[in-house]
Amino acid sequence: ANGLADTVFEGANGVLVEGLKITRSATPANWFSADVNNQGVTVGQGLTDTTLRNNIITGNRNGLNLNNTQGVKVLGNLITDNRTGIQLNNNVSGLVVEGNYITNNWTMGILFGNNSPQFATTSITVRSNAIFGNWYGGIVNRYSGAPSLDFSGNWFGTANPTYKVGSSTEAGYA
Repeated sequence: ANGLADTVFEGANGVLVEGLKITRSATPANWFSADVNNQGVTVGQGLTDTTLRNNIITGNRNGLNLNNTQGVKVLGNLITDNRTGIQLNNNVSGLVVEGNYITNNWTMGILFGNNSPQFATTSITVRSNAIFGNWYGGIVNRYSGAPSLDFSGNWFGTANPTYKVGSSTEAGYA
């Protein structure tokens, strides 16, 4: 809680982050305070081939923040009780999110952001995850265009999840 943006900043290609509990001391009342970290884990822009495996990521503003990183693998993590579970921006081509529990986050489980200008993004796999109990939504895709997405085999807390197609804005919250 020293005012840095990230609890864990991954700053090299080909790194494995495994078996950690990544959290911070903050409450919803001070999510934006300058003296607490915003991100649980950030992978540096332009980096490739990071793997996050078997971690607990909890209590952060954004559990995992990826912005213009390629070939990232998010495998077997518990991502819970953050403001947003996973936030994705710009080119995250080759992303694999598989076998995770993404639950009880205050807004979204996974947010595909709406940065402008949008970079081309291809080959994203989000499969075999348990994505449920997130306050605003499980997966929110605000990307313009339609990158190649595989959302197969996920569990959304019910056999008949609700899908909405159209403009997405968050409801107000304190």
